[in-house]
Formats: sequence, structure tokens, C-alpha cells
Amino acid sequence: MVNTKLKIPSYTISANDDLAFPVFEGIEGIGFTYSAKITYAQCVAHFKLEDESIPERERNQRNAEKARMKAIADYLIKRDNTLFGQLILVVTELQLTDLMVCEGISIKRGVIPASADRLFIDGQHRVGGVGVSLIADPSLASRHLDLKIIVVPTATIRESSTFVRQMFSDINSKSKKTNKSQNLHFDNESSLSRFCDHILDLTTQLGAPFQQAISRDGKIKHGQLYNFASVSDFVSIMIGISGESKINEFLAEQSNYDLYLVLISQYFTGLYAHLEFEEMQNIKIKKDWKHAIDSNVLTCVIGLKALAYVGRSLVEDALIQEKSELDLSPLKALNNLPLNDTGAQLWLDKEVYNVVAGKVKIVKSSEKRLALTLCQGMRVIPCGAI
Repeated sequence: MVNTKLKIPSYTISANDDLAFPVFEGIEGIGFTYSAKITYAQCVAHFKLEDESIPERERNQRNAEKARMKAIADYLIKRDNTLFGQLILVVTELQLTDLMVCEGISIKRGVIPASADRLFIDGQHRVGGVGVSLIADPSLASRHLDLKIIVVPTATIRESSTFVRQMFSDINSKSKKTNKSQNLHFDNESSLSRFCDHILDLTTQLGAPFQQAISRDGKIKHGQLYNFASVSDFVSIMIGISGESKINEFLAEQSNYDLYLVLISQYFTGLYAHLEFEEMQNIKIKKDWKHAIDSNVLTCVIGLKALAYVGRSLVEDALIQEKSELDLSPLKALNNLPLNDTGAQLWLDKEVYNVVAGKVKIVKSSEKRLALTLCQGMRVIPCGAI
């Protein structure tokens, strides 16, 4: 039988009960705003995401991505030391009763009536993730979220759409998200992050100033060669595992961690012993340093990835020959290659670089071709990956 019922999208969001909590009143450019804390249980009971059947042009909230909500739920379920930033909620009514004034800040009792329209303009994925997490682990219900509350002077949020959308744009378009290097550097829960930091420390102890060559904020400055994210890519290639969760699982095993810590540290000290990395780092004049790293085929993302494949080839060679340590002497032969000339015919023939409109450009994803060329120059059997 054909279903003839017409689904009419809901343009308002309400709740079954009032929600009361203490709030701190403040003044911003848009007027009064209110800060509060609510539990995960209150969040799930009193707030929903916007109805996605509303026509896209009339939405005040972007569609929630299930993958992001699941990732947030996994974060809450699998970790004990979790933290969220403040969520921003718009409501049509907030009933206020004075409680006290402390250090010039007015503290009030706030109540969002059950009938009040409400919408998150920042934090919808966190709200969705909290809901998913409570299904799997109800014990999280007593944890808290921080809210910033904005009250609009209309009966529905839809009537204040222009204001709400502008707030959404101001919050999201003006903020600059952290890059991969910054995320990795500050993520102490990541085995890969800790491992990369350990590599930098150990190579310094071994006499190779690799630590000074790495930009942890992602932007390479005078005297540096690579960013921290590139080091993590290097480690993944040398170990032969892709995917952050898989490599974190691998490095969580202490025996794996210790083995590759020694191998990769040895390899980096060998690179510093046989190549010009330290010399390039120590170039005093900035424009000369920039010219040097731009002209060298190894001081770029693809170059470091290629060196990772070379390192993996040396590891495989050591395993095949049952050697107790890496033979780094073949690295000397790299100096016979035109490493300081990206426009050399060798790199053009191997399609590592090409010439576009008279300018030499690196070919995207050419790291394996470069690695193969380096192995051939060293007379080293390439690893299976290349």
C-alpha cells in the first residue's frame, strides 16, 4: 500500500521539560551572552539537531556528518582524559533570576522553557557525538559541557535567520584550524606523536641536529628543512604501515617501538653524516638558505618520503643478510647524484620533476620514482614497496 502521508519538516526545536542552570552574564558586541554548564544527560534530553528534511536553502545548521559524530563518540568512550571547547546555543527565551554579583560578574538562575526554540550554531557534531556515546556508555551522563547562550528577540529562530547565519559565519569562517603538524605535536595520546618526538630527541643525543631541522607548527622557518607532519609520514613509510590508528597500535607494542626507534635514529644520523643537511641548516643568509632547500631534491615532502623508502630498503637488506645493524655506507654514493639541481636531466627523465612554462616543478606523488632512482644510484636493492 502506498504511503500517502506527507512528511512536513519541523522548523523549531523544543523539549519536554524546562532546563534550569546557573549562568554567568556578560556583554559582547552582539549584546548580552550567558555562560553555563550542562551535563551530557541534559544535553541529550533537551537538545536535538535541526531537521535535515528542511530545504537546504532554509537551513540554519549544516548537515551533521555521521563519521565526525562517531569519531567524537569514540573519543569520549575510549579516552578518560577528554575535553571539549565551548558550544554556542541560540534560544528564543531564557528566563533569568538574579542570584549574586561576584567580582563584577552577574550570576543568575537561567531557565530555558520547554517551549523555547533552540539551535546550536557551533558544536552540533559534539552534541551528536555525546548522544552516540551515551548509548554505548551511560556512565558518561554526568560529565559536563560548556555553553555560551545567545537569546534572539523573536518567537522562532527561523525569524532571526539572518542574525543566526551571520554568527555561524563569524565563528567558522574567521577561525583558523590547526594544521597536521600542530595536531600531531600536541597529541600526547598518540604513540606516533611520542615516537616522532623521541626520534628528534635521540638523534640530537647522537650528534645529528635533526631536531632543529623540524618545524612543529607546520611552517618552515630559516634553518629548518621539514615540518613535523612530514616526519610522521617518514616513520609510517619506514615501518611500512599506513593509517594513523594502525601505526599507533603497532607502536603501542614496546618491542616494535624500541626496534624502530633505534633503526630510524641510526638512519637519520647516517643521513647527516653523508649528506648536506647540517650545512643547509647553518646557512646564515635567509635567501641563500631558501635557495639551497628549494634547489635540493631531498629537502621537500616528496624528498623526505623518498628517503623513507630508501631507509626501508636498507632495513630489508639488513634483514635479508641477517645483519645486526644497518649498513649506512651506501648513502655516500648519493653525493654522486645531482641532488642540488632539481632541473637536472636525471630527475626530468625519471619524471620526478618536469618543466612547466619554463619553470621546474616537482611531479606530485613521485616519491617512489625518486626513491627507486636513489636506490639505483646507491646500488641498493629497492624495498618491495617501490
